[in-house]
Amino acid sequence: MVLGAGSSTITAALGTISATATLSVNPLALVSIAVTPVNASIALGTKQQFAATGTYADGSTLDLTTSATWSSSAPSVATAKHKRIATSASTGQTTITAVAASIGGSSPLTVTPAALVSIAITPAIPPSLLGRLSSLRQLELSLTGARKT
Repeated sequence: MVLGAGSSTITAALGTISATATLSVNPLALVSIAVTPVNASIALGTKQQFAATGTYADGSTLDLTTSATWSSSAPSVATAKHKRIATSASTGQTTITAVAASIGGSSPLTVTPAALVSIAITPAIPPSLLGRLSSLRQLELSLTGARKT
């Protein structure tokens, strides 16, 4: 079993006969890094987690997510300083890059405007206001821009 790069001397003996050999193991060369997800899109105010997978000269792969150095081509759009997490800062496009052993891989990230999906009014309507619901309906129509018919 190979534990890492380096040299080792191997000796075999049987009775009075012995032989030695030196085994040298060279480190595998990292040839590429794939960053996923590819072409991610997130809303402003949210974050995206990325992963980096390295491919070596022999075709083997290794998860480099936590050991890679992460960066963003446009930090004003999203930062990637904290180990694989891109944090949106403004709308636009950036490229998230992972680098290990002087090899880099990247993936585009688009930050879109945040969309309001719901509004919750708390606390719930107390029983004492139930008779005044028409006022609340007028307020709702006013906030949504709807016209009362």
